[in-house]
Amino acid sequence: MDNHVYKPYPLVICPYCSSNCIESGGSKKYSLHDHFVKYFQCADIICTQCGKSLDWWDVVYKNILSANEPSTMAILGAESVAIKITMTPKEYKELSLVEYGIPEEANILDISYTHYAGDFFAVETDWYRPKWFPRPHVLKLYPIPNEEGTPEEKPFDVGVFVTWILGKADEVAWQNLIHAFRYYLNRNYEFAIIPANTAVESTLSRLIQNFLERFISKKKVKDYFGNNEAKYSHLLNILLPLSTKLKGITLLCDNIYIELDELRKFRNKMGHNGNLENPIDENKITRLLCAALFGFHYLKFIEPNL
Repeated sequence: MDNHVYKPYPLVICPYCSSNCIESGGSKKYSLHDHFVKYFQCADIICTQCGKSLDWWDVVYKNILSANEPSTMAILGAESVAIKITMTPKEYKELSLVEYGIPEEANILDISYTHYAGDFFAVETDWYRPKWFPRPHVLKLYPIPNEEGTPEEKPFDVGVFVTWILGKADEVAWQNLIHAFRYYLNRNYEFAIIPANTAVESTLSRLIQNFLERFISKKKVKDYFGNNEAKYSHLLNILLPLSTKLKGITLLCDNIYIELDELRKFRNKMGHNGNLENPIDENKITRLLCAALFGFHYLKFIEPNL
């Protein structure tokens, strides 16, 4: 029987103790979305390890800025499985990730391998796939000798580290967020701008459309959106704060509004010119991605009451 270690929590690092700040140590699994909701409600967010009060914006920003795939993607809710398997030199092995707790509907974000002592290592037959291609949930592994000569044909161990994330109900917007973060990790900062903005813009457009249809005929609302009169800047800066205030819903923080509006402007430059006049620096794109993630969670937070 292969040994494996399953990490059931997204690895979100506490800036004070450097431990996983959302892991309870028990059977309860903390929801990342709940942490964003607490932030919007100005409620205390406490590290489950050191007990210190957390600024959730700061936690999210620093985890994204780490540019470490498990940690950066964990802030989206990505989880990881560390698997240790034993192979023999003449054995072809199929490894089903579902058997190690990864749901069939999960998106496989990254797979890395660790080879221990021995004269062989394992090669995945689909290794040539670009990282952004959908990864299979069954890995096909072949043993390859480490070097020329006559290797000692005895069993050898292989470590497989898999990072994955589940889809969301609002699949298109969520996939755009995932794409934005993956561009960021590859340091393609300009390419992260459009999907990050689209994730928020498309979600907000749907919410505002549904809100207006409660007071105005569906035809007029459809014409308003269909004739391109519903500018994103109007939705973001006028209709969103107006609708939430009318409904008595917690308003989005000003700093996030500012960053989302700047993200919108960067998106327009990319859409109109195909690139930015000046390269965007790491700190700036990190703040914009952070704002997009907070904006997405905020819209999910207010949707039931809007």
